[in-house]
Amino acid sequence: MHKKSNIFGTIASFTTIVVVLLFAASSCTNPSTPAGHEGYIYEQPRFIGSGGYQGSLVGPSNYGFSLLRNQVVNIDMRPNTYTERFSILANDDLNISFDFHAVLAIKQVLSNKS
Repeated sequence: MHKKSNIFGTIASFTTIVVVLLFAASSCTNPSTPAGHEGYIYEQPRFIGSGGYQGSLVGPSNYGFSLLRNQVVNIDMRPNTYTERFSILANDDLNISFDFHAVLAIKQVLSNKS
């Protein structure tokens, strides 16, 4: 009878350790931001409470290992090039065509509120 209680205690301890490790592995986060992006980190609460803004990242970087459920929204800050082809009919029935290239870039401004 003493052996059975020892075996059940070992199984219960092993099961508890496995459950705690699975919970810890699934609840911890390490949000990252790739190069050319700016990331805004916010906390997503587990069950109750309210999350909110945690900080900003300029890529490439990461926020670090956290027990909170931090999520990141990455915004692409790289310039984009758009090409438009124009074709105009002149007075003397000649086609004049040219390409217009527009490079649009977002001004990078970090919010320092935390």
